[in-house]
Amino acid sequence: MDANTPIFFGLGTSIVSFVLISLCARSPEASTPAAMSQQVR
Repeated sequence: MDANTPIFFGLGTSIVSFVLISLCARSPEASTPAAMSQQVR
């Protein structure tokens, strides 16, 4: 086992979890300009 293996495993796991969480948490209607202007008010 290489010394860098845990580092690369941790980086890969964090990137995959970040992408999955951001895809699941984002709602499509929240990205429209009309919805954004309503949230600001």
